[in-house]
Amino acid sequence: MAENSVIISSEEEAKLLKPIDEYVEEIQKKIDALRADGFDKVNDLKKQIAIAKENKNLSATQRDKIIENSKKELENAKKVEADNKEEIKKLIAEAESYLAAHYKKDYYDVVNKSCKAAKAEENSRYEKVKADLKSEHQKKVASLKDAEEIKAEKYVLKNKLFDAQMAHESKLQEIKDRRHEAFMHKYHLIDLLRASKFTFPQQRIQKLENYRYTFDLSQFLYKNGLYIVIILIFIALCIITPIVKNTQLLTVTNILNTKYTMQQQDTGAQPQMAAMKWMMYLMPIMFLFVLNDYPSGLNYYYFISTLISVVTMIILRRTTDENKLLTELEAKKKDPKQMKKTGFAARLEAMQKQQEQLAKERANKQNKK
Repeated sequence: MAENSVIISSEEEAKLLKPIDEYVEEIQKKIDALRADGFDKVNDLKKQIAIAKENKNLSATQRDKIIENSKKELENAKKVEADNKEEIKKLIAEAESYLAAHYKKDYYDVVNKSCKAAKAEENSRYEKVKADLKSEHQKKVASLKDAEEIKAEKYVLKNKLFDAQMAHESKLQEIKDRRHEAFMHKYHLIDLLRASKFTFPQQRIQKLENYRYTFDLSQFLYKNGLYIVIILIFIALCIITPIVKNTQLLTVTNILNTKYTMQQQDTGAQPQMAAMKWMMYLMPIMFLFVLNDYPSGLNYYYFISTLISVVTMIILRRTTDENKLLTELEAKKKDPKQMKKTGFAARLEAMQKQQEQLAKERANKQNKK
């Protein structure tokens, strides 16, 4: 109940914003009146001069006359702009002071609290929907005995959960958009006041807010995950190196890499394979002497690449059930229908069947004759 009392409707939000907009709008009207014969006219005359210079339909005399008249008006407009500059600056400062005192306290904080409460309520609703769907699914499955019907019911549950997730994410995006728009509305008002000439802090705040609004953790990790891992490894090495001083980390990682690589290969009982196995273990020790006099950057590069390979193999071995995978592969080999054929193999098989059919038809015709 407490959360519901914090959540405000769009009409209530508009009422909170109305006095702020009205106050700034009155100041904006005064600024626009002062800019009409100054700042605005300067910009219009500059455009007029540029258009006259590019207009090929005008004669040289007409062009020069238009440019001359525009420049005279431009001088007067610049004078008016300079005379009104201080007055406009005072009005902008007054509006920004009002926004600093009232916008966050009277409007944005209320909307932000409402969005947080709405998000918590939506998360709670989504969890309840998931629990109800799963409970309903369990009751239906308990009354079924046919494997195909149970499978179909699981598929129905999966679709319902997906639809619920899509609706949930859409609602969360609406809440996120509402908070973002409430934050950026202040800078929309300042944009009009300052004619898009923001101060440096105002630009930084807007960029930070836009980054916060568009930030996606999964995309960030997808694009920068490798760099983060390398940095974390570097930090870990900075901590570990003083502890394991004089330990050849490259040699250790090479031996580990060799160990996991050889475990994946079936060396069998052949003497040549056994000799190769020992050679693979001797290589890291040989590298110890060969690379010892090389620059540390090269050793660090080999160490990081080998360490990443070792970690990758460990993760794959932990997350992959090799026996299950081998069983599935053997089953597919025994049943040719389960083996997926490539496009070329499928076309080749179709051509062979077509040739066989044509050969049979020819043989039947010859037998009839």
